[in-house]
Amino acid sequence: MATKALIFLGLVSIASASVKLQELFSWNALDWNYPDTYSKQQAI
Repeated sequence: MATKALIFLGLVSIASASVKLQELFSWNALDWNYPDTYSKQQAI
């Protein structure tokens, strides 16, 4: 029973490692949500 569990876990880990990860979002810069352009310019 223990060997079956180890084989199963091994197959699951191989299957999960073979799945390629998808990049859903990518940002080049971090920007804050300022209430107006004046506040944004003051912060810069």
